[in-house]
Amino acid sequence: GELSGAKTFSVSTAQRCASWFSTELEVGKFYESEIRGRYYGANLSFEPYSEWIISPVLTVGSGQMKVNVQPKQVPLALDGSTYTQYGIGGSYYLGRNFVIEAGYRKYTISTDQDDERLNRWHIGFNAFF
Repeated sequence: GELSGAKTFSVSTAQRCASWFSTELEVGKFYESEIRGRYYGANLSFEPYSEWIISPVLTVGSGQMKVNVQPKQVPLALDGSTYTQYGIGGSYYLGRNFVIEAGYRKYTISTDQDDERLNRWHIGFNAFF
């Protein structure tokens, strides 16, 4: 679709409720040459082997997406849409309080006509206290 190939940037904050479970709030922006917007959501992350140096992570979540700039000839039906997502990834612990996380997420965006499906690869750096 129109969002394929769009670049994303996000910031998140999380609360680790147990050694294997955390809740996360995420705010991000996406942009491409003809489309720009933002999204925000809440995620649940499951890390069953958090004591490993490289640990698998499963994520599920939901949120809201808003398109700010879009093509003039073909307006998108994504303005104010909700989405759900799930993903899998891995965390590499650099030390006690620093983590590099990489993974894949699959998004389903609800629109007026049909559901749009997107894939997203990501890498990030986390610090926690």
